[in-house]
Amino acid sequence: MTGTEEIVIASNELTMDVHKSLFHLPDEWYILMNGITFESLSSITKELKRLHLSLNWLDMIRFGTWQEAPDWRDTFLLLKKVGITIDELKPFRDSPVTDILPYLYYGKRFDILRRICAVTKKNIEQKIMGKIAKVNCHLVYEETSSIIASSL
Repeated sequence: MTGTEEIVIASNELTMDVHKSLFHLPDEWYILMNGITFESLSSITKELKRLHLSLNWLDMIRFGTWQEAPDWRDTFLLLKKVGITIDELKPFRDSPVTDILPYLYYGKRFDILRRICAVTKKNIEQKIMGKIAKVNCHLVYEETSSIIASSL
């Protein structure tokens, strides 16, 4: 824990830098994922009033499905839950989970991306943070080095 009531957990250096450039929070508030598990996250966030997540696609899927190592089936269920149809997912059934993000981004499916952020926020609030803390989730598309969806 960093001794603050607010922190940002970032997937990697890039997602951290993207968040910093937009929100200008103190450097000491940032923590890189580096193997953070669901279990260790609850000890890190115990005293927090606010948690920011600046996540790449795979980490967003991880927290959105609440699976440490989500497979395509977990991802499929999450995407279906947020409004993607089975027909839209068929071309991706034998593809890596990462292949669906460009389809959603370049297809301007920002509604779906925002819903994934909202599901992730809700998961963390319910499973770790409780009702007293505020969680903000930001999805960073590493190809564009920008936040493309948020729970805000």
